Amino acid sequence: MGAGCTKGPPEWQGRKSTIVEVPEVSSNVNKRVTKSDIATTLSRPSSSPSRVGRGHSRKASTYSLVHAAALTKLYSSSNMKTRGPPQGISGLPNYGNTCYFNTTVQALFCTPPLTDYFLGYDYTRELNKSNPFGSKGASVALAFGASMKSIWRSDPPRSPSPVADVKSLHRSLCGFHRDFGDFGQHDAAECLGFLLDALHEDLNRVEGGKPYVEDVERVVGGGGEEEDVMEDDLMEDDLMEDEEVAAKAWEGYLRRNRSIIVDLFQGQLRSTLRCCNASKGGGKGCGREVRKFEPFMFLTLPVDPKGGSVEEAIKSFCKTEVMDGDNMWYCSSCACHVRALKKIEVWKVPPMLIVHLKRFGGSDGGKIQAPVTFPLADLDASKFLKSPGGTGNTAYDCYAVALHHGTAGGGHYTALGK
Repeated sequence: MGAGCTKGPPEWQGRKSTIVEVPEVSSNVNKRVTKSDIATTLSRPSSSPSRVGRGHSRKASTYSLVHAAALTKLYSSSNMKTRGPPQGISGLPNYGNTCYFNTTVQALFCTPPLTDYFLGYDYTRELNKSNPFGSKGASVALAFGASMKSIWRSDPPRSPSPVADVKSLHRSLCGFHRDFGDFGQHDAAECLGFLLDALHEDLNRVEGGKPYVEDVERVVGGGGEEEDVMEDDLMEDDLMEDEEVAAKAWEGYLRRNRSIIVDLFQGQLRSTLRCCNASKGGGKGCGREVRKFEPFMFLTLPVDPKGGSVEEAIKSFCKTEVMDGDNMWYCSSCACHVRALKKIEVWKVPPMLIVHLKRFGGSDGGKIQAPVTFPLADLDASKFLKSPGGTGNTAYDCYAVALHHGTAGGGHYTALGK
């Protein structure tokens, strides 16, 4: 058996999603969610805008509706009385050494709004089969949707030890990224990145050729000016100027990339580079600093050999580093490669935050086995956010974990899912 996951739909009753509000479900598990309930949900005015839709039309973004539709299929039709485990619980067979792949898809199958999208909405309306950056015929998205349905909508009821066949999805991903077709061992984080990228391009709402978009950056200082701009706490006016540049950068990104994957999983980083030319400013540099704002799919965090907490790993990720030697930065003000300071910070976070702990490639090239602690509920992202407008609902609950057992030379992946 490959990666397995444990899910408990009845325990979601009466709770509000950490992403968007969903219709409350009666404590009576036998109550049927009717079409009129769904219609009421659709017509009910929202008390606050959804964080997921990013301003798009209701198409593929009405999560209250699709969640109710999914509930109708998952809870009401069976009245939760079918034999065997509840819907959504299924093992996946290994095809060679595909535990890394099984773990990846199990975690994604646990993602509530992604499940809603593929089960409660006609996602085929958004397939972009002509996108040269996607899989051929959008095969990855089609196979992913079919696999999602086989996990959550099995009929007849599942056996006590259910197994779902996701060979078609694996075959489609191998067509998108051939390296996964050797049935050897691979990294789950790498697989997740390629799978999400394929889903994004297959479902990209930008059709036709992607327009050319100029890079957007903010230049501070230079030409002999000296400013202390690497401080953690910048002035409010300075932050607001950064906010404007970040908004322009995100707008340009959306001109080329708009999909459910962007809606759910992508946030924004602020990278800062500052000249430290030893021949300028008394060795402090010419004062030129360049800030760019770039999208990210997940946070790849360093792990200390002694372990620690995920909050400490995020702080380490955001530390200032020195670029010197072969990594020197070209300063256009000094017109040469110079020693520089580099800092990457989290500007805005997405609705669904993926954290990747870098356990491989330690000082000895092996795996860092030290434990990293993280809260199962209420991870407060506002503690490390830099955007003045990014301090809204930033508390995260953990719903899935991809685990690696073994060493850098070999091991096994499994998934835990809520």
